Amino acid sequence: MSGLGDYKLYSLDIIGSKSIEQVIKFSQTMWKCTCHSERLLVSSGYEGAIIEEYNMNNFKLIQTYKTPISCRENQEIVSIQFNTDGTCLGVLLRYGRKDEYYGVPLEYDYYTFELRNSSSQMNLLSCYTNLPNMNYDLLPFADGQFMVYAFMDKKFLLFDCNGKLKETIHCDGTNIVSMTMSIKKNSLMILTRLPDELHFYDI
Repeated sequence: MSGLGDYKLYSLDIIGSKSIEQVIKFSQTMWKCTCHSERLLVSSGYEGAIIEEYNMNNFKLIQTYKTPISCRENQEIVSIQFNTDGTCLGVLLRYGRKDEYYGVPLEYDYYTFELRNSSSQMNLLSCYTNLPNMNYDLLPFADGQFMVYAFMDKKFLLFDCNGKLKETIHCDGTNIVSMTMSIKKNSLMILTRLPDELHFYDI
């Protein structure tokens, strides 16, 4: 199991020694990571973000993806996830637009969900641009699907294996902090705040 912390990547042996070991020190802050089989991807979070690919056997850098492959110059990578079989990447992107309203400068955030081929060129397979503001998390689902939690709108958006919006599910207004999924048990686990609870759902 791996986790990011500032400029470093740590590995935790959950079977053997259960010790935490620093395995990579990056040249800049990396915000998100995802892995499948022997591939590890990490991404920075600023405009024009980069994506770095590592081999998890030795944690050696394989390739660095920069704009326009990683994202556009004016975009930030909010989240990046392999799908369940590692053939595709789900990517949440944010970009700002500046405007004026009666002479008053305004800034808007726009969010986009992209489905990409996970090959060396990360070719775009599909793009959904009508996401609500403040998307909080991205989760790979069974059968190559992805789920996005829209934090401000308090709803889940389920995308099919082709990156098309399949279903919108409204939740009860609970403040969701984090979520994960167990593919083998086909269940969704959601951590909430106020109340601080862990919820389990069969899917």
